[in-house]
Parts: sequence; structure tokens; C-alpha cells
Amino acid sequence: MTEQAKSHRRAPAVRVRPVPAIDGERAEWRITANLTDRDGNIRRRAFIKRGGNPLLLDPAAYERLGEQMYSDLTCIAVKDGQFGILFQPEMFSRESYPPRPGVIEPVDGVRGHVGEDLPTAAVIVEKLVDALLPIAAAFPAVQFAIPDEAEFRDGRPVVWAFVRDGALEERDREELASRLESMCDDASQPDFG
Repeated sequence: MTEQAKSHRRAPAVRVRPVPAIDGERAEWRITANLTDRDGNIRRRAFIKRGGNPLLLDPAAYERLGEQMYSDLTCIAVKDGQFGILFQPEMFSRESYPPRPGVIEPVDGVRGHVGEDLPTAAVIVEKLVDALLPIAAAFPAVQFAIPDEAEFRDGRPVVWAFVRDGALEERDREELASRLESMCDDASQPDFG
């Protein structure tokens, strides 16, 4: 791990709901997400005040992690001073639909249903907590959480699944992505009951 990556151990604490959790406990993740965009391009400007993007100082890590990214669901991140891949599927909720002006559907990385009959973000989060339990059990090397609403982009609920560098083989990353996408489709399913 580079000194630059270690410095991101002091990243701002993000409040999350870890999955699995005991009695709905909250936790803090020290995470610097989105070192890259969802296409794998290094984000430079966002990290100027923090001493720069650590990927610029470790091109080997950037190349290795870039190969581990999966479609538009992932970015490269540093959590607790460790490089990894952050799966972050988002989904529309009643609060986030319709998308803000200028956003054309589909929105990269946003999964699930669209329309005014969507569940609220709070209902989706509760569905996600339950749906993540079997996924978390199937992928013990992955850390799962649902960040607090302050981390929702444009009001869209999001799931975080942090995979340490090299912790999953390609077929396992594909399986994880597939299960997360399916879960998001189910969680954002309108409730017509």
C-alpha cells in the first residue's frame, strides 16, 4: 500500500448501515469512494485538497484494479487504507423520480424500475437490508453496507459492496454484480398492493 493510500485512512467517516448488522446498528466507514469514474478514468480534480488521487502515485495498482472493475456498477476506492473495488448500484425511488432536468434515462449505474409509483427511499432501504443478507453470506470476503441518505446521489438509494484488491476472482465479481442488479430490480419494484 502506498503512503498516499494510507493517508486516505483518515478519509471522512461515512455513516452506513452495515449488512449484516445487529439490531439495526450503524457504523462508520472510512472510505474514499470514486477515485475513478464508472468508466475507470482517474478523477483528479476532486482530490486536489486531499493531496491528490493515490492512484496517480501507484500506476500498477490502478492497472490491476481497473481490470477488476465491473461495468458501470463499480469504481476504485480506498477503505481503511486498502485499495479495492466499490460496487455501488443505485436505484430510483419515489423521491428521485423523475430524474432532475438534463438527466436522460437510463442513468448509468441506476438499476430497477422507473415511474411515479415507485416505493419511497425508506421502503427500498428496508427491502435492501433483508435482500442483502443472503448475498453477504455468499460473499464473506465482501463488506456490505447501505450508506446514510446523505450519500444518495439525487435521492437514489445505493448499496455499497467493498471488495479488497484481489479478494474475488472474475467469475465471483460477475456473480456478485448479477445478484446486486437483481436485488435492485426487486427492491424498486412498485408496490401495487
